[in-house]
Amino acid sequence: MVIHCLWVVGKHKKQGLGLKLLEECIKDAKELGMNGVVSMSAEKSDGLPNKNFFLKYGFTKVDENKPSFELYAKPISEGVSMPKFFPLSPEKAKKYDDGRTIIDGHQCPYMQNMIDNIGEFAETSGIPFHVKVLKNAQEAQQNGINAYGIYSIVCNGEIVSQTFPRRISEVTEKIKQITS
Repeated sequence: MVIHCLWVVGKHKKQGLGLKLLEECIKDAKELGMNGVVSMSAEKSDGLPNKNFFLKYGFTKVDENKPSFELYAKPISEGVSMPKFFPLSPEKAKKYDDGRTIIDGHQCPYMQNMIDNIGEFAETSGIPFHVKVLKNAQEAQQNGINAYGIYSIVCNGEIVSQTFPRRISEVTEKIKQITS
């Protein structure tokens, strides 16, 4: 079972709800006869728990995708092979060489709000950009540029951001930097 996002927001933080969600995932994986549970971590991204969360609950680091991502797994069955990241290359970013591109894996409801906010900022600032929506796993494998398939920003073929930003101001500041 893959956990794409584990995010407790607002007043519900610090109440043990993240652990309860994780326990339910593990329980569901067992009931469904799966081999284990896997998830990602990144130091500076909402939606992806800190690696210490997974380590605390018996997960093991099984792969990494530098500079930002680590993959953690908790096997349920004996003798199973550990999952790995799909091999992606930052070189794929070069195909997005026509200005500013947001790559959207269309998997996160918060992402659409972020894209709308970036669009408003870009429009009022006179900064052109476009969105590349990855509609399925095959498109993500062919056109994605990093392991975090739901979000990236590329400017003229260079990766600007690979993790979901904590605040819109982080994105707008990066856009300002690459346009000046």
